[in-house]
Amino acid sequence: VFKTDGTLVAEFMAYAGNFRGGVRVSCADIDGDDKPEIVTAPGNGGGPHVKVFSTKGVVESEVMVYSPRFAGGLDVAAFEPSGSYKGGFVTSPGATGGPHIKVFDKDAKMTSEFMAFPASFSGGVRIDAGNFIQNNGSFEVVVVPAGDSSANTKVFKTSGQLIKDSQTGFEELWAGGLDVAIIGNQVYIASYGGRQTSIRKVKF
Repeated sequence: VFKTDGTLVAEFMAYAGNFRGGVRVSCADIDGDDKPEIVTAPGNGGGPHVKVFSTKGVVESEVMVYSPRFAGGLDVAAFEPSGSYKGGFVTSPGATGGPHIKVFDKDAKMTSEFMAFPASFSGGVRIDAGNFIQNNGSFEVVVVPAGDSSANTKVFKTSGQLIKDSQTGFEELWAGGLDVAIIGNQVYIASYGGRQTSIRKVKF
């Protein structure tokens, strides 16, 4: 954990020291106490073990979000409370897992789940979460395929209701994988997996 000037303020091992699959991280004040939490998910080769830490590395909650046998890696996106909306985090499977999105509250209890793409899709899913559409009655979960698919960006309510769908950003024939981020009230996708890295705004 660093300050914005690069000063190290804390460090900790999220998983076993011999795990080499990488860790995906998201950060937000998911419980509304004015102190951010760090949510972690193992990369490829790790089990579906999501943990919520304080910035000092103390585990506040943890949960196995999919079958313990799944080792394809995860993505995770944390979101903070806003008005009457409660904070929490969202998870998605990596490659070989189905497009099964799960939404959890601050205590790591699942509140909803849905399929982002057809159930047969197993290329992995990248996600972000936030409230970039005002007066929507929900936070939004933005999903893109991590591989084996064209640049299909979808926006769901946390209930799983699809509210936006776009094929813009990259040529339809390219299927090397994407990542996604919400910035302000816009959605951006980034290419990877065999082509020149490029970041582009999605048009809905």
